[in-house]
Amino acid sequence: MADQSPPAASGTDKERFDQCIAMLKAYYDAIEARLAQNITAYLAALGWLLTSSQARSTLGDFKAFSLIIMVVALVFTMYTLNIYHYLKRWREIRNTLMALDYLEREYFARYELPKYAFYTYMAPVFVLLVFLVVLLFWVHFGFIGAADLPLPTVGHPPR
Repeated sequence: MADQSPPAASGTDKERFDQCIAMLKAYYDAIEARLAQNITAYLAALGWLLTSSQARSTLGDFKAFSLIIMVVALVFTMYTLNIYHYLKRWREIRNTLMALDYLEREYFARYELPKYAFYTYMAPVFVLLVFLVVLLFWVHFGFIGAADLPLPTVGHPPR
């Protein structure tokens, strides 16, 4: 029998171009979604910490405090690695798209991310992380106690 090698890729340049553009859009949407999810999670944690005296009193326990710090660090590390991976893959896809030389670059320049995109996606989450960790330390070491942040409830006039 003759040696049969697998057939070469049969897609046209247009099909490859369209696929690359679709992947760039999908990666961009995924990066934006992760940014929104992380900001929401950190804001929820901050809100819970600021409004729940039970949460603040629990943070006085060293084991609970240590566990929360480790979880926050792990979540931030996973976010950082995820964003790095997505931006790396995005650039690989963009380079494939450019190598096709199907259209002039100005026609798909809107899909370009700046070189500082990693920092753009990290900065807001990092600021919230710092604020959360500082607040966690303040609560743990007693600068803010369980009753230090009384918030008026709906339907009751403040005293």
